[in-house]
Amino acid sequence: MLNRFLKSSGFKKLAESQLSSCEYSLVLYILNTTVSDFPQIITNEEELSIFLGRSEKDVFHALESLSSREIIKMRFSEKATLKQEKPSMMISFNFDTTKWFLPKAMEVQNDARIYPFRRGRFHSIKGGAQPKHEESEDQETCERIFRLFTASRTLDENEISETNLSARQLIDSHPVDQILLLIRHFGSRIPTLSLLASNWQHFTELFIDETQSIDMMGARQKHLELDSLLKERCEHLLESGNLEEEEKNILQILIQHRHPRRQLFWAFQSRSRYPGLSSFFEDNSGLMLGVTSTGTIVKNKV
Repeated sequence: MLNRFLKSSGFKKLAESQLSSCEYSLVLYILNTTVSDFPQIITNEEELSIFLGRSEKDVFHALESLSSREIIKMRFSEKATLKQEKPSMMISFNFDTTKWFLPKAMEVQNDARIYPFRRGRFHSIKGGAQPKHEESEDQETCERIFRLFTASRTLDENEISETNLSARQLIDSHPVDQILLLIRHFGSRIPTLSLLASNWQHFTELFIDETQSIDMMGARQKHLELDSLLKERCEHLLESGNLEEEEKNILQILIQHRHPRRQLFWAFQSRSRYPGLSSFFEDNSGLMLGVTSTGTIVKNKV
């Protein structure tokens, strides 16, 4: 539960809850007992006021507030209530942040958060409806990010839902090309997309340090130029003729493929079947991108 709370940016949500000083002290105290392998504690207001160095009145109000927001869970013994004098209670932290209750004023403030970047153009939409072509494009982009991130991971249902939500937040905040580039570069070093979204600046700066200030957009442009070069060579060879039908089909696949240099890698593995393309494979082997069975690019050894 604690690991999932950390991966879902639980502390960030806690920071946005606008708790009082005493409430934060109480939450941190309960979290500390959880880390110490005591998920529930049995205590009362007097003991908590001594531990926290707060008045019993402040502790009473903090317990009442946190319980009403469902940030903590409380149970009383022998039908006792918080309003009785110094009742014993069992307290635990609620790690499921989706069940936390926040006042409407806070929800409006969070929904109104403005991100530093926005993809695409703004449109004036009546009735709040989103154009279908934009919705379809955004969904396709989310799926691209999701497939790339989960290519070498096994996720449960909750993690899949959180990853989809984080992918949506990322494309609303940052250029898609940079998102894909960072995911490819860091791989398993990014445990969740939520972590990437909340620490975007850190990962961007780290990427620049590790790649010696490589131009991300320039690198993508170079890839596109090499893809175009390969397609032009395929088209030129098709026009020359003297090829078997199956060999022509291979060239057509490369021309129409979204990632022709990756597809060239798979065709190269079966080059013995296409003798008419032997010189083509030899001349263009330097353009192909080696990939694994899942489509992940294999990094060349230095």
